[in-house]
Amino acid sequence: MAKEINLDIKIKHLEFLQNIITRMNSNSFYIKGWTITLVSAIFAISKEDSISYSILFLGVPIFWSLDAFYLSREKQFRKLYELVSADSKNIEPFSLNIEEVEKKKINWFRCLFSITIGPIYMVIIAAIFLLKYYN
Repeated sequence: MAKEINLDIKIKHLEFLQNIITRMNSNSFYIKGWTITLVSAIFAISKEDSISYSILFLGVPIFWSLDAFYLSREKQFRKLYELVSADSKNIEPFSLNIEEVEKKKINWFRCLFSITIGPIYMVIIAAIFLLKYYN
C-alpha cells in the first residue's frame, strides 16, 4: 500500500514537471512568433526609417535572450524530470527546485547559440542588416 502511494506521488510530481516543461516550451514558441510579427510589421510599415530599424536591432536581441532563458529553464526542468523518474532519493516529493540540476551544462549562454534558437535569430538579424544597408 505504501509503495502504491509513493508511486501516485511520483506520478503526480512528474505531471507537475511536465506541465512546467510544456509552459516553457509554449513561451519559447510565442516569443518566436512575436519576433517574426514585430519584424514583419516594422518592415511593412517603415520604408527607411532609422528609428524602426533601431527598434529591431534592440528588440530582436531582447527576444533572443528571453527565448534562450525559457529554453534553459525548460532543459533544467527536463533534467529534474529525469532525476525524479529515475527514482532519485535526493529529491523531495513535489520539489520544483532546479538548483539540484547541474547548471554548468545547462545555462542561458549555451542556449543562446543552441541549434534550436541561434540560427533563427541570426538569420533574422542578418535579414534586418541586409534590408537596412543594402536596400
